[in-house]
Amino acid sequence: MKRKIIVLICLVLAISFAWHFIALDQDYQASTDFDETESHLLVWSPVYINTYRNFIKNLAEDDHVILFVPNTIEHLSVFNDLKLFGVNIDNIQLQTVSNTDIWIRDYGPSFLLNENGKLKTLSFNYYNLKRHSFPY
Repeated sequence: MKRKIIVLICLVLAISFAWHFIALDQDYQASTDFDETESHLLVWSPVYINTYRNFIKNLAEDDHVILFVPNTIEHLSVFNDLKLFGVNIDNIQLQTVSNTDIWIRDYGPSFLLNENGKLKTLSFNYYNLKRHSFPY
């Protein structure tokens, strides 16, 4: 009888812990335009170079910017161009991306956050095109 009670208590505890951890991993919400962010994600475009320089300069004054540079463009030239323009280079991180599509919001990552602060990242294969592949 004592053994049955111990087994029953262990079973109840195991179910309680499992339910607790499963429930903590629920209720994710997509981030909004007004949520706090760690970084801004941009894809470099030589077509709109003046607009990009000014935009990145303003963002990088106070915020971190991850700038995805298409693999057809040399990173050093973009870095030097931004530095000469007066961009706060300490807040810039350059990464390589395999496409030149500047609409990163259409094919880039979507971030989900639950009320416990746990973060998930979603990646979609838009249009099933290789050109929209993202480096993560």
